Amino acid sequence: MRHLLLSILLVSISSMSFAEAPNEVEYLDLSKVESSKQFHFLVGNWSYATANNMAHGKSTGSLQVGDSVISETTHGNFGESAFIGQALYLYDSEHQQWRQHWIDSLGSVLESSVKMEAYVESKLPAMVGELEFQDQKLKHVWYNITENGYQTDLLVYNDESKSYQLIRRMPYRKVTE
Repeated sequence: MRHLLLSILLVSISSMSFAEAPNEVEYLDLSKVESSKQFHFLVGNWSYATANNMAHGKSTGSLQVGDSVISETTHGNFGESAFIGQALYLYDSEHQQWRQHWIDSLGSVLESSVKMEAYVESKLPAMVGELEFQDQKLKHVWYNITENGYQTDLLVYNDESKSYQLIRRMPYRKVTE
């Protein structure tokens, strides 16, 4: 009888479906997206916050001028300071590359060329913009993009270590109304 129960138990275990494991997150593979549409994930309403809540707020992205311009408006706080920011993402069809232009009420005016490349924190290729601000080399990275969110990292170049170091990580989550 004991062998029969053990046999039944083994047959039951071997016939169990292991598809019940939690679903893996499905990331957008930007390498399979037409270059003129690689920033379209920004379209929609988003909330964001750093882990320490130093920066938090909401942003809204919308398509303008067909598929080649995305306008993003951001309202939030950085520390104790409230700010409003406006970004324009422009697709340069001649070079098959995006450009980001950013201005905000705290006095930042930034411009970067953005290209798709590998990023150590990302499971798939990321969008990486390189820029200079106050004599510092920066990288702004958009990665781990899903239907309901994405991450951004801001990195600064360290001349001593000859490498980029993380200065801000910010997850964005889709706002459903």
